[in-house]
Amino acid sequence: MKKRITCLVLTLCLLLSAMPIMSFASGEAPQKDYYQKITSTSQMAAGAQYLIASAWENYVLDGSLGEEMDSVNTHIEVDIENDRIEATDELDAAAFEINVSAGTIKSVSGYYIGSAESMNSIEISETSDFVNEISFDNGEFVVGHQGTKDYFALQFNDQSGQKRFRYYKNAGQTPIELYMRVDVPVPYVDADGTAQTPISDYTTLRSGVTEWTNGWYVLKSDVTFGERVAVKGDNVNLILCDGKTLTVNGGVFIREGYALTVWAQQAGTGKLIAIGSDRSGFESAGIGSSWESGTYMIDENTVAKHYAGDLTVNGGVIEATGGHYCTGIGGSNERKNGTVTINGGSVTAVGGKEASGIGGGRNSGRGTVIVNGGVVNATGGSYGAGIGGGRNAGRVEIT
Repeated sequence: MKKRITCLVLTLCLLLSAMPIMSFASGEAPQKDYYQKITSTSQMAAGAQYLIASAWENYVLDGSLGEEMDSVNTHIEVDIENDRIEATDELDAAAFEINVSAGTIKSVSGYYIGSAESMNSIEISETSDFVNEISFDNGEFVVGHQGTKDYFALQFNDQSGQKRFRYYKNAGQTPIELYMRVDVPVPYVDADGTAQTPISDYTTLRSGVTEWTNGWYVLKSDVTFGERVAVKGDNVNLILCDGKTLTVNGGVFIREGYALTVWAQQAGTGKLIAIGSDRSGFESAGIGSSWESGTYMIDENTVAKHYAGDLTVNGGVIEATGGHYCTGIGGSNERKNGTVTINGGSVTAVGGKEASGIGGGRNSGRGTVIVNGGVVNATGGSYGAGIGGGRNAGRVEIT
């Protein structure tokens, strides 16, 4: 029997009527992220993203093309003003990661680039980390490789019908420049809609950022992870920027002792979609614990299971679906939920077979669910409560 519970907290209506609206004086509106021209290796930073641009024309190399980067018209036209290029989703996808000491240049889509030994081209590989000589000369970005006979340098061919970035053995092409991504402070609000001090020290979510330690993570563009996210800190914060969606296939894993807090921006339209795993032996909540959470020894004769950690939702749109025997938000099979606190936002949670929507999974122990505000829609699987326990589960405290 499937049970469904919808909890609409009346205080939200009062909060909305009194919610402050963020306003900015002329010239004070939040900046957008941008790429800044750099002119020396000392300005480069580990983990940064870069655009490779033509020095004489407003073109950047499109790293998102993967194995097609050596084709004609492998560029994106951009506006450059005061040595800056405004960041967009398209340009972020076209960017590169550069390791000067190793001599590697890798597109964020996962392709290394380098030169051939004896011909003009861009060599492209997902596995071979080509060695480039990387430096700057009078503000120009110099990337090259000594082939079997000639030296090949990355340049831009501006001839009609041949416009492309390539490693060329002669210096007759257009030199290149390098632009590094700059992340500006990110505004966010608390559960009451009150503006908080913008965060300037954070990690922008992008492909591969699936292990979250203590600190701040910001969703600035639509991102889809094909694997679970692991929360590994007791003070992990996520800001869902308005209009952006994070989809996690495999669930957001929060083990006992760890905690995640979700924040939103003014409109509250940023979204987190978390889908727990059904894979045997790896079943997991949409957000919460997993069958593989592991165990620990209480004493030499007693083994205990790791349960779910804590989740606090202060805003945004949360859609969480549990795997078999696991909750949408909270516990998994034989593992109880930690403390789930919902202060605001819109939360929809659907439990898997024999699990609750929010709370405990099948055969799990007791946990705590606190709803202070927001709109909550929770649907349990067969034998599972909307908010509460799953089949044969212990008591779940709900406030």
